[in-house]
Amino acid sequence: MNLEIFDKSWQTLAAVRGFRSIGINRRNARVTLSAILVQEMDIKPDMSLFLARNTEAKCEWYIRFDNSSDGLCIRSHKGGISKGVVSLGITSRSITTKLLESCKAERGISLLVAKTPTKINGQEWFQLITSKPLRVN
Repeated sequence: MNLEIFDKSWQTLAAVRGFRSIGINRRNARVTLSAILVQEMDIKPDMSLFLARNTEAKCEWYIRFDNSSDGLCIRSHKGGISKGVVSLGITSRSITTKLLESCKAERGISLLVAKTPTKINGQEWFQLITSKPLRVN
């Protein structure tokens, strides 16, 4: 028998555990990066995050990360339900509102991040998979 135990540490990351994803939350205006995404892309605090929307499509969003100072600064956030858990992300009310509205989500959504980048204007962007969100509420 193999048991999967659900405890406090699981509850905080339930929507994004084990996936290369981002979570968007309207209440605290945060875009949170999953631990897998952070590890695979070697994302560190104080790096820059860029989000872009294709205005010619219904709900097509892209994300990229770099070390410039032009983007939104990635910060570490502590706390939540499980004390000691640290997550990386940004806080921006305007961006979370636009993302949630374009995806027709009321309070929050978790989206997968594509593994292969798309070259747009000479930069590598990773598409957010909005057609099959991990979580919507």
